[in-house]
Amino acid sequence: MDIGLKIKALRVKAEITQEELAKAVKVSTQAVSKWECGGYPDIELIPKIAEYFNVTTDELFGLPTHDFKNIEQKLVKYLSSLPDMKERFARFFALCYYMEVSLNGLVELTEYDAFKVMEEHDAHSHVLSKEGMALTQLKKDKPFFALFPKLENKNFNSFLNNKALMLSFLKELSNDDFFNAVILLYSRVNNSFTENLFVKELSISLERAKEIIHSMSKWEMLDETRLDLDDKKVYTYKLNNNPAVLGFFAFLDMIVERPNYFYYATNAGDGPYFDLKK
Repeated sequence: MDIGLKIKALRVKAEITQEELAKAVKVSTQAVSKWECGGYPDIELIPKIAEYFNVTTDELFGLPTHDFKNIEQKLVKYLSSLPDMKERFARFFALCYYMEVSLNGLVELTEYDAFKVMEEHDAHSHVLSKEGMALTQLKKDKPFFALFPKLENKNFNSFLNNKALMLSFLKELSNDDFFNAVILLYSRVNNSFTENLFVKELSISLERAKEIIHSMSKWEMLDETRLDLDDKKVYTYKLNNNPAVLGFFAFLDMIVERPNYFYYATNAGDGPYFDLKK
């Protein structure tokens, strides 16, 4: 296929008019028409045309495109080339979703445009197999991606090693005061504070505030500093940030509000999470 016919094929597939393509690459509509009738665009236009259709220049010329050499470095270079962290996180999220839906084989990404799906649906997407689990929540107000590879493990039993501690923490978290205190600390600038912060913001007693701080310290959620002021010991605290907290609440929210609509889902029968066999 010559380049003119390739351009036409890409244009028709994308449902783009000759006028729209001409405007995008800054040429006349007649020029686009000539390409599609056997002509060739000027060489300096090739990169612009390829970028417009989101293909490589090799693809425009009909050359093989399965060059995966240093693909990891290319992805790193691509993400780092984006102008700011907001755009990088957005593209990173989309790439994670595309990798998830491709776990079962090659897919046409135009059918799985992450942000279009999020705009039109309140959806989820997941792949569960004997090799692991990948999950994408495609909700505009709470998007996230998670990957759990088994690698050399046969199951996810290791996540249950701290069962007793988990139950103890969940019991603690089930108390409204403790729950609110956790959210409060993760909702503020991480400045030092005393028990009075909880007394004021949560409308609880000083005694209860001290109990919560004691519990948080037990779970290594706080860093404590002692100050000796005027022969008096004053203790201040700072949040010992744990990124798992955000993931915990994200998954907890997903458990209590179970996903009912999956834009893409595969469930292999040989991929349970845990193995209770002794």
